[in-house]
Amino acid sequence: VLKKTNGYRRGQVPPAATRLTMFVDVHDKLLYYAVCAWQEDFTGYVIDYGTVPDQRRKAFSMADASRTLRRAFPGMGVDGAIHAGLKMLLAEYLVREWKRGSGLLRIERLLVDSGYKPEVVAAVQREIGSAAVMLSKGIGIRASRKPMAAYTRKPGEVIGHHWYIPNVRRTGQFPHVLIDTNYWKSFVHDGLATAMSDRGCISLYGTAKTNHALFAEHIARSERWVEVTGPYGTVREWSVLPSRPDNHWFDCLVGCAVAASMLGVQAAGQITGQVRQRKRYLSL
Repeated sequence: VLKKTNGYRRGQVPPAATRLTMFVDVHDKLLYYAVCAWQEDFTGYVIDYGTVPDQRRKAFSMADASRTLRRAFPGMGVDGAIHAGLKMLLAEYLVREWKRGSGLLRIERLLVDSGYKPEVVAAVQREIGSAAVMLSKGIGIRASRKPMAAYTRKPGEVIGHHWYIPNVRRTGQFPHVLIDTNYWKSFVHDGLATAMSDRGCISLYGTAKTNHALFAEHIARSERWVEVTGPYGTVREWSVLPSRPDNHWFDCLVGCAVAASMLGVQAAGQITGQVRQRKRYLSL
């Protein structure tokens, strides 16, 4: 991961990239976020990442964070501080224009993890009022479970490439997208392992001197996978290491990739879930 720097400045969009996505991981103390630029063939560039509040140091963990949301927004409870921090972050990044050659791009899809505080995230989404923002939840679909591509689409639902938007009417849930984290964690690791200039490569802003050490720790030293074969095929099943290190920027990179898929970005040879289903039925 540390070797995958591409020479672009922080915040600079490479000329070949056409899409911008963002993901926010929500916690009591901090909000973690990442912004990625994508080419239509799923070549990706991490152009920005950080925390709210900014820790102003290169090495830290969420456990020892000194600049927390509660301290940034004194007098507020946990939910109020998350709400204030998330609203501030989204309001800033949704209107930001990112330089790409002689033109500018804006973030088209911004996913926010809602597995922990869905009511707070939904409240901020309503206040921001941007169609680019959507709640998300991660689920690791194991080899023993039916993959999303095999789901039967019901009215009001959308089945994408290892992501799924359920119809939440009359359920009490907030509208959201479900993410198959086992697939997408494997996907981004494969992208980081892909050689520079090859299709599907994922790289980071900066040069060899840029300090991405903590980001790399989240990506490459927080989780491990085992390959499991079940009735629905072989799956790399991911789990956090026993020491439970921070993995939040890993989640952010995964979320940015899913957001790109939702915008129509496709890897070479990719078949969408609904097309795969039709082909399966035609072969029966």
